[in-house]
Order: sequence, then structure tokens, then C-alpha cells
Amino acid sequence: MRISHRFYRQTFPEIDRFPSERDATLALERAGIYRFWAGTLAGLFFAPVLPMMIIEALWSAPSPMLAILLQVSGAGLGFLAVVVLCRRSIQRSLRQQLRARGEAVCLRCGYDLTGNVSGACPECGGAVA
Repeated sequence: MRISHRFYRQTFPEIDRFPSERDATLALERAGIYRFWAGTLAGLFFAPVLPMMIIEALWSAPSPMLAILLQVSGAGLGFLAVVVLCRRSIQRSLRQQLRARGEAVCLRCGYDLTGNVSGACPECGGAVA
């Protein structure tokens, strides 16, 4: 896996805080990056099927245009849902790994808490544990 790929750096900015590319790769693997991609592919594959099953249950013969529209919109919504849910899970896992390494980082928003003594994240207001 190439961590230097722009997608990973933009989607998971936490990986820039790991000391080496190898550490970042291992952190992403522990966080479930492969589940992310498997879920994304499953979302793209199965999401168009569900709206069609619902439409076919309600109408005996939906129009071809409606079928295509539902499949495309279902694929898009499924993809977005999986990406958002998996992304948050991976970001939280990466932040927990950074915390375990001794980095001061907010688990909620990823804000750098180095030097923070207030007990609350200035970015999101989350409690600093």
C-alpha cells in the first residue's frame, strides 16, 4: 500500500503524525483500511439491488428509466454511506493509536493538543482524557 498516495493523506490526515511510512502503513492496517475498501466495494455492488427489490415488490413492472435511476442513485448512496461510516471508524482508530504512542490528539476531531492544559479540546470542546 502506498501511503504517499494523495487519497490517503487527504482522507486520513492523522497518518502524517506517524514517524515513518512503515508505521503509518501498519497503523492503517490495524485501523481496518482493508475493511474500508471491502465495504466500499460491497456498497457499490449491493446498494443498487435494494432499491430495485423494493420497487419490484411495489410495482410489477417498473419502467426501465426508473430502474436505471434507482440503481445509479442506490450505488451512489451506498458508496457514500460506507465511506462515511468506515472513514470515521478508521480515523478514530488512528487517533487512538497516536494516543497510545504518547501523542496529544483529540479523539473526536483529531486536533493537536500538545501543550493544552484546559482539559477540553479548543476545536470541538471534547474532553481531553
